[in-house]
Amino acid sequence: MMPLTGNVLAALPLSAPALQREVNHALDNKMTGLVMISFLPGEQLYILVRNGVVLQTYVKDQDGCRLDLEPWGERLQSDRVARLSIQHVPGRRLLFEKLILETDEKNREKKQAVSTGSLPKLFTSIQDRESASLVRIHWQNAEAFVLVPGSGIPLRPAVFLAGSDPELDIFAIEQIEKWREPECDLAIYRGGMENDAWRELHLNVLFEWCCNYLLAQYGYLTGKIMVTSVMQSLLILSSQRGWEISRLGSAVIDQTVFTSPAKAAEAYQETLGLVSEHIRAVIGASLLQSIKRQSLGSMNAFYLGLEKTYSLFSI
Repeated sequence: MMPLTGNVLAALPLSAPALQREVNHALDNKMTGLVMISFLPGEQLYILVRNGVVLQTYVKDQDGCRLDLEPWGERLQSDRVARLSIQHVPGRRLLFEKLILETDEKNREKKQAVSTGSLPKLFTSIQDRESASLVRIHWQNAEAFVLVPGSGIPLRPAVFLAGSDPELDIFAIEQIEKWREPECDLAIYRGGMENDAWRELHLNVLFEWCCNYLLAQYGYLTGKIMVTSVMQSLLILSSQRGWEISRLGSAVIDQTVFTSPAKAAEAYQETLGLVSEHIRAVIGASLLQSIKRQSLGSMNAFYLGLEKTYSLFSI
């Protein structure tokens, strides 16, 4: 059988050797995405992959969803058959999938037949919550994920999927607001510091907010050319470390899926340290510290506590 390519949903069950072959082919081709193996009956294996490396594996069955600490191949016994789905998706989507898999039922809310035109109002209505909410939106012909960070933080990390090319963040929001289907179904996931997926997500928000605030204020003081210089150094560091920190429009975003909040914090500390050093050399330590304090000034106790715990900034 020829290897499956692209986003794949195998209509017929595959044998264990065929499953092994298809998944290994995807890993060998350095895929980033989600592999789902559906056993018969009622057991599913979710494999999160970045650049061909398995990050985490989850088992979902009648007892709920949990991290699987065994190698994924151990579950492919010779007499088992299963359906296979291979989805090539951006890192943002993988991080959101981690949240979905690790969120308890009590922290989920579902809504049906919601007006597409009411979605911006929904996002605004939950932006002042203490911590983040993930909104999963399903139309018949498209799907989207929007993270509302809470604490009044105006970031909108998002993914819009319709066809082969996903849209991210501000471009995803634009697609959501003009999507032609009048109604959608929603699932809203809420979390704080209860597990690693939500801690990593909130660190991602804190990093993107602080980094973009620093660069915006630096640009206001010195001009766009100086910001471009810092951005180039930041992107070089990201490439050297194997992270997925990049530039989207005028913003810095991070799509890296880390293996733990501690690993995420280490990456963000190093990146913000690099940005801070560039800025300090031009405007001085005193003004830099003032800008850092301003970036945290509007945050609530939840995010301030997160910063205190992981010390992304040196203030």
